[in-house]
Amino acid sequence: MAKIHDRNLTEHIAILLEKSSEAMNVILSPELEKLIHEKVASGAYESADAVIEEALRLLRERDENGTPRKREPFWATATPAERARAFKQWASSHEGGPGLPSEALRRENIYD
Repeated sequence: MAKIHDRNLTEHIAILLEKSSEAMNVILSPELEKLIHEKVASGAYESADAVIEEALRLLRERDENGTPRKREPFWATATPAERARAFKQWASSHEGGPGLPSEALRRENIYD
């Protein structure tokens, strides 16, 4: 089997599975492909195979340790349309207002 770094990564990456002789084809985003190329070019890894093996080893280690996956907050990853939809959903769930008695909203009581 040819080394992954000898193949065009934009098409597929072949990963040799540990328990079988089957190859798995994985399509990577351009960002991940660039990262793999950078790691190999820096000399930190001998091949794209080594980068992927290390990444999978770290993933397995994290899962075995019970470390939760770090997730980005909704506002950091949501599109403007998703944020607008979420806000409308939130606003509709609060249609009756903030639930304060009208006495709390009277002008003279606001400045106390």
